[in-house]
Amino acid sequence: MATTGLESRDSYTVGWIAALSIEQAAALAMLDEEHERPLDFEQPSTDTNSYSWGRIGMHNVVIAALPAGMIGQASATATAGHMIASFPQIRIGLLVGIGGGIPRLDDDIDIRLGDVVISQPSSTNGGVAQYDACKATTNGFGLRGFLSSPPLALLSAVANLKGRHEIQEPRIPEILLEMLAKNPQMAKSWPGRPSFAYQGQENDRLFRPEYQHVGGKSCRECDTSQEVKRDERENPDPVIHYGVIASGNTIVKDSTVRAEVLQRVGGDCLCVETEAAGLINNFPCLVVRGVCDYADSHKNDRWQRYAVATAAAYAKELLGVLDGGNLKKTKRAAELLKEVVHTIHNIGKGVQNLSSGKRNDEFEKWLSPTDPSTNYNKALIERHPGSGSWLLQSAEYSSWKTAQNSFLWLNGIPGCGKTILSSTVIEDLKKDNAGTQNVLYFYFTFSETQKQSLENAVRTLASQLCYHRPEVRHHLNSLFSSCNDGKQQPSLDFLCKTFQQMVQAAGELWVVLDALDECNDRSHPRGLLPWIMNLRSEKSQVHLLVTSRQEQDIKSAIEKLASCRDIIPLQNDQIDEDIAAYIQTEVRDAGRLARWSKRPDIQQEIENALKEKASGMFRWVSCQLDALARCLDPPAVRKALASLPKTLDETYARILANLPDDYSPHTERLLQFLAYSERPIRLEEAVDALVVDLTKKPRFNKEDLMPDPHEISRYCSSLVVIVNRKVFNDYTWRQEDITEVQLAHFSVKEYLTSGRLEQTIHEDPENNPYRVSSAKFAKGLDETTARASIAQTCLAYLLELNPTFLLEDIPRFYPMAGFAASFWTDHAKAVGNPLASVRKLAMEFFSREDIYTISYRLGNPRSHKTPLPISYASQNGLLSCVQELLHKGADVNATDGYHGSALQVASSEEHLAIVQFLLEKGADINARSGEYGNALQAASSRGHLDIAQFLLENGADVNAQGGELLEITSSSFFFKHQQTFHSMLNFAKLPFVVAALLAAVSAYPGTSANSPLLNARAVPPAECDASIPAVDISGEYVLTKYGASANDWHFKQPPILALTPPKSYGSPQYASFRFLFLDWLLQRLEPRSES
Repeated sequence: MATTGLESRDSYTVGWIAALSIEQAAALAMLDEEHERPLDFEQPSTDTNSYSWGRIGMHNVVIAALPAGMIGQASATATAGHMIASFPQIRIGLLVGIGGGIPRLDDDIDIRLGDVVISQPSSTNGGVAQYDACKATTNGFGLRGFLSSPPLALLSAVANLKGRHEIQEPRIPEILLEMLAKNPQMAKSWPGRPSFAYQGQENDRLFRPEYQHVGGKSCRECDTSQEVKRDERENPDPVIHYGVIASGNTIVKDSTVRAEVLQRVGGDCLCVETEAAGLINNFPCLVVRGVCDYADSHKNDRWQRYAVATAAAYAKELLGVLDGGNLKKTKRAAELLKEVVHTIHNIGKGVQNLSSGKRNDEFEKWLSPTDPSTNYNKALIERHPGSGSWLLQSAEYSSWKTAQNSFLWLNGIPGCGKTILSSTVIEDLKKDNAGTQNVLYFYFTFSETQKQSLENAVRTLASQLCYHRPEVRHHLNSLFSSCNDGKQQPSLDFLCKTFQQMVQAAGELWVVLDALDECNDRSHPRGLLPWIMNLRSEKSQVHLLVTSRQEQDIKSAIEKLASCRDIIPLQNDQIDEDIAAYIQTEVRDAGRLARWSKRPDIQQEIENALKEKASGMFRWVSCQLDALARCLDPPAVRKALASLPKTLDETYARILANLPDDYSPHTERLLQFLAYSERPIRLEEAVDALVVDLTKKPRFNKEDLMPDPHEISRYCSSLVVIVNRKVFNDYTWRQEDITEVQLAHFSVKEYLTSGRLEQTIHEDPENNPYRVSSAKFAKGLDETTARASIAQTCLAYLLELNPTFLLEDIPRFYPMAGFAASFWTDHAKAVGNPLASVRKLAMEFFSREDIYTISYRLGNPRSHKTPLPISYASQNGLLSCVQELLHKGADVNATDGYHGSALQVASSEEHLAIVQFLLEKGADINARSGEYGNALQAASSRGHLDIAQFLLENGADVNAQGGELLEITSSSFFFKHQQTFHSMLNFAKLPFVVAALLAAVSAYPGTSANSPLLNARAVPPAECDASIPAVDISGEYVLTKYGASANDWHFKQPPILALTPPKSYGSPQYASFRFLFLDWLLQRLEPRSES
């Protein structure tokens, strides 16, 4: 019986939504205490929900049921909206009910009926994915958009409960027994109405996907031989699964549709249902689903009541561990709903400039942003609890968060934890700013090439801002349109300009940039540091925080734009407390030093020594802990502590010197790949790379692979780490789980590539009676030697591919094939004039047509045709290979019809030496073929002024028609490549000038007669090969005084019509063009003599 109602509706802070009557029943059965209607609650006439009230543990809960017969996202959204309005103090929600399980035994995902699935966020989604809001791709469908994560208070409770379940059984069976004891009716069953009790393992039947249901509602007539054989569980208690829940508006009851949902959502998907996607962005909730069927044709109602009971029991257990303090800190759902409404309003305005949702997908594909959340989440995992609290509590940080147009620079020595601090700041900002709506961030990192440039940083920040603030998308839309609707890429200048426009329109933003020192173009005149200064000088509401080492160029640039209080050097005393806590946790907790758990004296000696000599370096401490983990007795520990290295260089030198000699070849090759590869190398690729032996036949033998790939880290001890992460495959449009081998820290890469390996470090013989040296690796890690080795390894590997395999099977049997095919040319080119061994392998590669074709297709999966070897070598800057191919009889003007001639591809990639060589060997400079049309178009479309100038000076025809990709006289070309455009006017005939000047005005309608475009030389009338109009803007004949008769001139081409009177063609763009072109003519044509 319900107790008296509470005084106020504001006493209720937890909202529980039940879509079905059985879900409402299970929710009511979970209440520890049921309440009457709150005394001050008057339900608005617009609120059609049915409410129940009560208490679970220490939390007051309001339960809202969907209207009878109304299920799906729209109904759930409406129910949540009414509940939030009627109970404004609700801070978190629970969506508890039933769903269809998606078991996959081959992936060790064994979901049974009655199990519970919890929506758990990952780095790529918020725990719920809307499977019927997809974008079409050439390979099927990809998910559109991103659904929000549950509130942190709920996620913390989930983590708490997961931890408890590691040491004790879940309380779900106990809670179910209490439910049935208190509510005997729920234990009863009758025909057509099963009970809320367990339905028996014999009634849990999973059929093969291809087998369809036979007979009536039950599966009595279904063929038992078609069942999937599964091991019996030791007990019938439900298992709790954590992953992605797929949500849509249609009930899934077909195994084919289930497979399609899984393909769209990805491998983390465990369950499918019909309400969550309608709630998750508007109502801060966790989704809990009891598995009642397998979302196939065998779907029936038998398990529904038990499944909803197990889900409700989990929700009750969760509320039992939900921290009241965390709940109070959580924003009220009503506040979040206001923000959602505001965002929706802004989306409405922004969408006016977008033709459809397809344009948003095109934006993302066009921008190709990186995913900084991988760095963010990795740092949070590595962070010790409480680290960085000194910064969050500092006056400088508090001022930065609130002061207008504020700036903060955190700087410190290598390995002092700057990236951890960045992630701590981002986490703090997300809590204060409606999730991520006003927070932008980017991590520069040595380990990922695509995260090392200003351009990729701006692309990523623009993508984040476009996603979170739709009202600024029209700026990006303008840039997209100017680039031929994404068929070309914008210049960095215009990309930065557009981003600044977006920032100014967005209002207040918090931007965090980590590791400026790892940006490879930071000091370029148009690089990162000038961009930061420009961003700071603009009238915007940006709070900008950056981290880096105290490099001189960064220091000089920042001191020009920041005051002393905006600069926080990370001193030892500031982070000593964080380091001390880190050391204590690593030493005392069961881990790499667990053997000393019963020797507190040894533990204390380790802690004291490391704290004393850490000098503010987390990285140094981590390496010493690795070394101490190999000490098996107290004397060994004390010896190691007595001879601790003083610097990171000494630490790394000692690690290399102490490796066994027989490790050296594998260590050297692995470090070569890690230090110089264009992208992080994956574990399976690295393992294959170590097996390649240039002295043997075959040069790659799978029988030589190490049995446990993860042991590869032993070749480099503390210098490498193995990292699991998700990446987005832009070819398949799917998330992929990958395992990478990476250098453990930027300081490791610096050490390996700096030349300091040659230095022998002599240590104090009294304390350390031996010296260490890593000089044995110095030659192999010299860049030229290392890149030559990588190129040889890749080519040798490719030459051992089995050409009889299907292309799609190659990566499975040869994991490094894609990497080798994609990157061998980069390393060969970087060597300069390749070593004879590299050139020999490359020529063998080009001579093997089958291997060459397979490799090209692996490295260029979207390409439909394979270029000729001479074109491929020219495109990739391999001059010595081009020379040898021509020497062996290759045709210098050969073309495959799509990629064009060797001259065209060399021009498009700015390989001047190859262009010069090809012309010397008789290449046709004006040959027309391929996607660019001719060499000049190829160079100009990519903005390569030096190549274009060289071609023009050697007879290239600027007036020749271009190819399918781009016309030189287009406004999009002028928009990106003005300097090249200006240069080409000097070689142009009048038709080109007419079209070119019109393109300029199209790009800049305000162009004046004093434009630099008018620096072109005069074009004598005799060279003009098109009719010239003789009418100015007033309709008078003005050219007759230059020796022309009005009857001699005719209107033929549309651009020429721009010179007719304004009353006929009166747009501002054409008017500007008329002034510009007439002025150009008057400056170039000689007046006729009056005599």
